[in-house]
Amino acid sequence: MHDGYLFTLGLCGTASASSPAPALLNAMLAALPPVKRAALLGEVLPFDSQGQLLDAMLPAILGDIRDAELLLVVTPLLPGGRLPARLEALLHRASQLLVALPPKYAVLVAVDDAEPALNAADLATGRAQLAQLCQPLQAAPPLLASGSSPELLQATREAYEQASAALGGQHLR
Repeated sequence: MHDGYLFTLGLCGTASASSPAPALLNAMLAALPPVKRAALLGEVLPFDSQGQLLDAMLPAILGDIRDAELLLVVTPLLPGGRLPARLEALLHRASQLLVALPPKYAVLVAVDDAEPALNAADLATGRAQLAQLCQPLQAAPPLLASGSSPELLQATREAYEQASAALGGQHLR
């Protein structure tokens, strides 16, 4: 907690301007009080000989995840309902890290911007993968969005309020 505010971290599975995901994350962050940071995960980085993603940002982002009271994860789903490789690797490492930490709160949003459009089975696969990777978190059910909506912003505010109440404080709004 920082100066009466929750520390909110937004993670975006893409930095592409052609995806609605970065704009959705920005709208969600704008709906909350200050003390927030965002990480837009762009192009996939190379893998090492053991199949681990080489990502110089990973330690800093994991440190922010450790400190954050609220996580907002917004990502496009790839064909087959897969998460982008860089986000998947980050969430996998974070799920290992979060097991020993106090519960976090999260809002998970899957963005359907694949061409051709994802089918219902793809969306179910992506939602299940998001939920599994973020299992140590106390999270709202994963949402599917293609643009900012009152429901999405309401889910964001509700997660903030839940995290605030769990930490026993009345945080500035």
